[in-house]
Amino acid sequence: MISLVSIRDCKRKKEKVRMKKKALLTIGIIFSMVITSFNMNFENVDADETEASEQYIVSTKNGELFKDIQTKYGDCISDEAEKAESLEEHNTTVLELSEKEAQQLEKKQGITIEPDCEMEGLGETEDNITDVSEWNMQMINADENSEKSKDKIKVAIIDSGVDYTNGIKVAERYNLVPGEEDINIIYEDRTGHGTAVAAIIAANSKDKDGISGIAPDNVELYSVKALDCENKAPLSRIVDGIYWAVDKGVNIINLSLGTKTNADILEQAIKYADSKGVLIIAAAGNDKQIQYPAAYDEVIAVGSVSKDGNISKNSADDERVELAAPGEAVKSACFLDGTLQVSGTSVAAPHVTGVAAVLWAKDKSKSKEFIRDLLKETSKKLEDGSGLIDLQYAQNKYDEFSKNYQEGIDNSDIIEKNPEKVENFSETDNAEALWGDAVHTSVSSSSGLTGVELKLLYGALIYSDHDEDKSNTTDTLGDDAGISRMTYNWTFHGYGYGQHHTFDSSRKLLHKHSTKIRSNYIANTMQIYKLAMNYKNGIYTRPDKVAGIYDSDYEVIMDRLNADSKNGIVKTMRPSGGPVKINVKENGEKEKEETGVLINKKTVSWDKIFNFCVKQSNTNTTVSNNNKNRSIVILGLALHNAMDTFSHSSCSSDGALIKHDKNTSTGKKLADDASYYPNRVDGAVKVAKSILKKYQNERELSASDFNFSSVYKPYQGAFTLIGYAEYMNRVSPSYFKSNMASIDQLSTGIKE
Repeated sequence: MISLVSIRDCKRKKEKVRMKKKALLTIGIIFSMVITSFNMNFENVDADETEASEQYIVSTKNGELFKDIQTKYGDCISDEAEKAESLEEHNTTVLELSEKEAQQLEKKQGITIEPDCEMEGLGETEDNITDVSEWNMQMINADENSEKSKDKIKVAIIDSGVDYTNGIKVAERYNLVPGEEDINIIYEDRTGHGTAVAAIIAANSKDKDGISGIAPDNVELYSVKALDCENKAPLSRIVDGIYWAVDKGVNIINLSLGTKTNADILEQAIKYADSKGVLIIAAAGNDKQIQYPAAYDEVIAVGSVSKDGNISKNSADDERVELAAPGEAVKSACFLDGTLQVSGTSVAAPHVTGVAAVLWAKDKSKSKEFIRDLLKETSKKLEDGSGLIDLQYAQNKYDEFSKNYQEGIDNSDIIEKNPEKVENFSETDNAEALWGDAVHTSVSSSSGLTGVELKLLYGALIYSDHDEDKSNTTDTLGDDAGISRMTYNWTFHGYGYGQHHTFDSSRKLLHKHSTKIRSNYIANTMQIYKLAMNYKNGIYTRPDKVAGIYDSDYEVIMDRLNADSKNGIVKTMRPSGGPVKINVKENGEKEKEETGVLINKKTVSWDKIFNFCVKQSNTNTTVSNNNKNRSIVILGLALHNAMDTFSHSSCSSDGALIKHDKNTSTGKKLADDASYYPNRVDGAVKVAKSILKKYQNERELSASDFNFSSVYKPYQGAFTLIGYAEYMNRVSPSYFKSNMASIDQLSTGIKE
């Protein structure tokens, strides 16, 4: 369960002078239950320039008033508002105001203003977890659901994102977290919460170790990534996510989050969704008190039951809790087809969403009220007055209920009550799990890693993209770490061929993009992986070169990583602090050329790196500084390089390298846009899983681990990798010769 801190208690003092914003937002369409147009005179409020400002979410009753707000407070518009496109369309924005300014604005008629407080995750984690059966599906009689529908129900999950895993197909993604717009969807979900929720609804794993969700053949998923790597989000992101989902025409919104405070602007968004015929399902809460939005009449509040069929001890205790579902030690999915156990009403809510989707898909013309009543009247009654959902019984009674159902009246007696007793599954296993509601705490079935180790690996994947130039409130490394910047650190980002920066022996920049350099991304990954295996075995000397690696790549990798030390990883090498030379081209254009020297070598300690990595999963876990954990960090760098290959070295069907130009339809950079030649994601996952399996079995990588032809779908994104055949041949001529046909079709030759 995600909880929103009490609005008045979570004011964030930023202690900075309010900054001028670069532009006014354009005026959106009018959203108002009462369409009344009037002008309002605003008094000028001169805030003390030293007074702290904070973020407020502001909503108006009509478009005319909203226009006045934007005109008056245009220089106060927050970055959150500029990213949250759907807010503006509903006369809502986010402003940076002093307390005095906020109080003055609050007095105006037709305006609702509240502090834009943060969402945050609550709970504890348990890392010593064993795998479990899908008892939850048996309890709600959804384990044998085979009904497929012609029409699919659109389901929006407003959460922390959804990793590309376990056959979870996402129709559209909306990322509201600043700075994470281009994050790889293979590990988009920085906490694992949204992925676990999505898997319960719609996972469709063919892997015996994976899971199958309730309605994979009945839903079309829409993911709103609102929670960041600390599982926090301002209220404005949640509200914007609701508006976006409704405007996309979704049928159901799943909200595994909540707040103890009744925020007017949140209620306004919920009422808007309800008015558009959207069924809203929300977690009731984990600390006895029902939370919002579950407490609203328009929302189905979902409580949790344990394996013994009783209400979970921490589930909200309130008569407004309408339905219940399994919410303790539930098996779900995580990164790269791994599995984990999760607990809480956050887990219970998607069970109801999945069942509702199966039932609604039978006839999309039915109203949300019909589906809500059907769920309630076919449930198994529990001691607190709520009902445990039962998909099989609801399906059996669907036709009878539909025949006798009348909109707007009490339909509680039109079918026989569910006669089945709640089953007890407490003896299926003895594993216990307290998920912490928003973090990975799994034993990954594909890697053999413990919960802490998986968190560490996940953070290491992010470490490769850590930007030492940008301020980051979650940064525990300082401004001198990370191996981002593809043109300086191409050996860590799957960059197979291009114009790279080159340096002399004194580490002075010779020229920016001075020469084109081939880089064998396959051999590079194998070399980084070999270093990881050395660390795992307590060997701290330079590993021998792997077959096929270029000398320059080997030296770069060894230069940036400490192969002979247990102290840590050498910081990023990049030009800094030197003069800038201005070159004038023949056409008169001016071009900046960096001529500074690289920052002196500096080692970032393992403890700092470990702290950074686990912070990505919003946990205070202390990581032991041992060989295995150091090895996992280096493994993360190898995995990142392998998966980045499919972004940075892929070519379109005409053989042209896919660059970082903007996709006009999605606004994302083409190279990082998973919807552009989507087959690239399948290839990246295949290679990553092969690497993890080898690591688990403590075996060296081979060329076969990089052959993704088995998942290649020529008619679902006919991309190729630049130099792929050449690089495979350099790594293993014998393997290349015996698999030449499958490798050649995946390769585009290097053009000098």
